[in-house]
Amino acid sequence: EVIAKHAKLLNPDVTVFPIVGRFEDEIGLDLLREMDLIFAGLDSRLARLNLGRSCRLVGKPWIDGAIEALHGIARVFGAEGACYECTLNEIDLELIAKRKSCALISKEESEQGKVPTTPTMASIVAGFQVQEGIKMLHEGRKHPTLRGRAFFINGLTHDSYTIDYQEKKDCSSHERLEELIEIEATHEATIESVTSAIKRKLPDVASISLGREVVVAERCIPCVSHTNVGKPPLEWVREERKCQRCRKPMQPVLAQDFSDFAELGTRTLSECGVPDRDILTVVVGDRMLGIVLKGSSIKEQSRSAA
Repeated sequence: EVIAKHAKLLNPDVTVFPIVGRFEDEIGLDLLREMDLIFAGLDSRLARLNLGRSCRLVGKPWIDGAIEALHGIARVFGAEGACYECTLNEIDLELIAKRKSCALISKEESEQGKVPTTPTMASIVAGFQVQEGIKMLHEGRKHPTLRGRAFFINGLTHDSYTIDYQEKKDCSSHERLEELIEIEATHEATIESVTSAIKRKLPDVASISLGREVVVAERCIPCVSHTNVGKPPLEWVREERKCQRCRKPMQPVLAQDFSDFAELGTRTLSECGVPDRDILTVVVGDRMLGIVLKGSSIKEQSRSAA
């Protein structure tokens, strides 16, 4: 909100529409698809991994920037070639997996690894990001960009250099939706109604996925009890659920495929954590398609907010 306010002061002729919340909770894939440029100033590997996978699914490039003390990096990940996950090593992936799993074990989020940064390096990296964005908007002029490459800046020793990223052919982030199909349903529709709408459009659909994990149930292992839930993982964690009998912490049952949502038919997609303008994933034969949920465009949302 503060950034939006100051951006408006810099240029009163633009409409600035802030969305407050976690990327995974608030930004639907169809909203990303509407963008001309996507800039990232994120603070974790997991957030970048989620953004990179989302952009790849809808065929959108994004411009990443990162800072650590007097060091900075600017880079561009395209709809083809090396992606963000291609740049990660085994240790990076282990840290991401640990962060994801810890979110379901305790309320505390991972706070390790915090380092001081400088506003000067932030400005330098942001400047390079914007410069890349301008070149990408004018691709017809054939200016070289940082697609699949990174520009490193060492503010301590005054060194700077570029590297080329190598694409990993078996990378799990390279999935791409082959076709997008719109249905007459929003994220406020129930799982039952959305399933019916998809099957009317695609009678041969083999599977339907939210593309995000949901706590479909909770169980107490000692008491062998089981309760249906249907909530986003972080919302479930905040409630600190305990067994009514033995008072021990409940264990979550996670799923994202509709085949595991049989007992949650009356829950809405929104209650399960699906944001406005999201895209569901379906498999028909050997093809992976996207199901676009109806919603207001960013321009319509901007006018409504104004």
